[in-house]
Amino acid sequence: MDYSALKRKRAQDLADMVAHFEGEHQDAYLDSELIPTIGIGATTYEDGSPVEMGDNITKQRVDELFKFHLDRATEKVRNDPGFQKLPPNAQAAIKSFAFNVGPNFMERGDDFGTITRAIQASDPQAIAEALPLYNNGGLPGLVRRREAERRLVLRPRMDEVGSTLANDRTRAFGTPAVLKGETVKWGGPEYGWQSPESFNLIKPPIDDVPDREYKKFFAMFK
Repeated sequence: MDYSALKRKRAQDLADMVAHFEGEHQDAYLDSELIPTIGIGATTYEDGSPVEMGDNITKQRVDELFKFHLDRATEKVRNDPGFQKLPPNAQAAIKSFAFNVGPNFMERGDDFGTITRAIQASDPQAIAEALPLYNNGGLPGLVRRREAERRLVLRPRMDEVGSTLANDRTRAFGTPAVLKGETVKWGGPEYGWQSPESFNLIKPPIDDVPDREYKKFFAMFK
């Protein structure tokens, strides 16, 4: 069971997801708030110095800088016990959200109270319902990003056979339902994705099949 390869694959999938919305640039540019930005949404370097117009970095530095900022943005939420019990794709969606809104969102009280409570409860359905609330008044780019994250939260991740214990349980109990296109429910690391028959006492998530606009985006998370 090659856990290292699996972790690298998931890390690359997340980088691809964030870059899908942030863009990826080796030359510095001005973002929507006219702040010099480089790589995948980076406005500073590891030492805290700001990005300046005229800066240029290699693809390797793009990846290094992204990893640094992603680790910093998600450190607090990754340490939350509720986050740790979420399915892999829900964790990826929350990491994308944290990279976008900042590392301290769980400490910002009522501003992010709805999604914080959903994460702490390890509730993918509640997280999916909360994400669209944070689109900065309906900015088109954020509306699309929150919608993609919302759909991803409830999408079972079908890793290769021999991947993780969580997905071993997913395959053992939930995969037939997933492959048939049936609605499934995340039962935590102990149970994985369950069919309605196996989880008939819990309200299943909405039956949400990505439309054509999202097919390419979700291909990396199959």
